[in-house]
Amino acid sequence: MSFGLADEIAAGGDALFNPLFGTGQNGGSLAERYDRNLNAQRATDELDGKKRMAERLTGQILGAVGGGVGLAKNGLSATTNAVKAGKGLAGVTKASAMEGAVLGGVQGFGSGERLDGRLGGAATGIGLGTVMGGALPSVATAVSGAVKGATAPLIAPFRPAAYTDKALRTYLQRSGKTPEQIADIMRSAADDGQSMYTLADAMGNAGQRALVPVTRTPNDARQEVTDFLVRRQMGQPQRLANALAEGFDAPQTSDRVTRGLTQARDVEADALYTAARREAGAVNVTPVLERIDETLSPGANQVVSPRDNIGYDTIEGSLARVRRMMSDGNSQVTDFNTLFRAKLDLDDMIARAEAQGAGNRAHYLTQVKREVDRALEDASPAFRNANDTFASRSRVIDSVAEGQAAKSGRVRAEDSIQQFNAMTPDQQQAFRSGYVDPIIADIESLPMGPATNRPAG
Repeated sequence: MSFGLADEIAAGGDALFNPLFGTGQNGGSLAERYDRNLNAQRATDELDGKKRMAERLTGQILGAVGGGVGLAKNGLSATTNAVKAGKGLAGVTKASAMEGAVLGGVQGFGSGERLDGRLGGAATGIGLGTVMGGALPSVATAVSGAVKGATAPLIAPFRPAAYTDKALRTYLQRSGKTPEQIADIMRSAADDGQSMYTLADAMGNAGQRALVPVTRTPNDARQEVTDFLVRRQMGQPQRLANALAEGFDAPQTSDRVTRGLTQARDVEADALYTAARREAGAVNVTPVLERIDETLSPGANQVVSPRDNIGYDTIEGSLARVRRMMSDGNSQVTDFNTLFRAKLDLDDMIARAEAQGAGNRAHYLTQVKREVDRALEDASPAFRNANDTFASRSRVIDSVAEGQAAKSGRVRAEDSIQQFNAMTPDQQQAFRSGYVDPIIADIESLPMGPATNRPAG
């Protein structure tokens, strides 16, 4: 406790109080009395070391322990401060080595004689203190773990609450989360309807690892925990699919969304086009015929060559058929409804050409279709609104397929995000349905779902 200075302290006290109380050895001066008392103390120490070794060693151990406890209580122990700060074994070992070096150096210095002896003792004390201080935390941890491991099965049944609380504190510390954070995570899971979420999940890897001995060693809770993990694993694909459907606001499959949007568009289009036909005036198909004649040139063909029995190609044949719907060579269609029916027939021709891979034929027919639409719009302003509405609803429907295409691994996420941000709210919702639908299908096709919610192995 005195760091090896007990003989010096005792000799100094006897020398100081000898004139008053007659303590220790007499002498003419304080220095003379100190030297005589110091020699007497060291002679006593030497005799005790030979004849009363057990008592002397016991006293030294108790003094060292008492001094260490005093330092710890007063916040002067680096090792104790490191433990209280929650540092790991490496941090505590470093603090313990430093503290051992300081205390060992002071003890060696105090135990030596004369300056050279004290300096040598200090150097030896620093070395021994560093080694012993650095080794002590690891040794203490190993011994403590062995003792606790051997006694826990015997004591735990009689003190289950204490052992449970201690285990929870340990795993909570390893998780790096505070009790408040764990409580917030559990509360959020409950609010989201995730009744299968457990405290072990909230603690992350530390909590999941804690379940390993529960599921792998015989104990009363083993079957219950194992059954729980299996039950929640069985329903995992459905839970993930529901979470995705809710998160993307896509309760229906992309096919059902497409059918629903298409049906709504067609019903709306019928009403709008009916109103457009009712309010229409006469149509002028001259620009349409001129567009067709740019390819057919019927007048020039008739003058230069009577076609020499050479038939039309497929493009000319399609354009000629459209021309005959609007003119017989002498008169032209002026009735809005007649031209509108011709437009519907023209739409079907374009669709068939595209389906057959006849891109050039579809191109020429589409040019004519634009002129037909202009003629109808000029005759009925309501027809323009019907066309714009139909095109707008069609773009929403097309967004479903665009979302499905964006799910492909060949499409960059940055491009998909840019495409999504440029859409209207209705198009974005259709895009979400198309994007998440194949993901949900993949999840539902797995018998047990991905590896989440499985006990740690």
